[in-house]
Amino acid sequence: MKNRMRKRKSNSTRPDSSLRDIVLEAILALGKPVGSKEILAYIRGREYPGLNGKTPRASIQAAVWKDLKFRKSDSPFRMLGPGRKSRKFWLSASAARALHRP
Repeated sequence: MKNRMRKRKSNSTRPDSSLRDIVLEAILALGKPVGSKEILAYIRGREYPGLNGKTPRASIQAAVWKDLKFRKSDSPFRMLGPGRKSRKFWLSASAARALHRP
């Protein structure tokens, strides 16, 4: 019998929190609905680690989509606009209020 390594189940109900937090910060700082290009420009300007791969925009979009999929209405993100190319990301009303409290 061969020794087979079992695949560990990832905690799939919890999105990538570090990239999620960076995207939240970028949306708050820019103060308007933004696309992944604008978020990436903000992140690169701040020199955050971890987005040095071939498809950093896809990583940003995946982090937002994953958060929306698993948290549903509890997610702080909202997607605006038709289609994937022109889609913008923004904060939900409850998240914006919670994040702007002093």
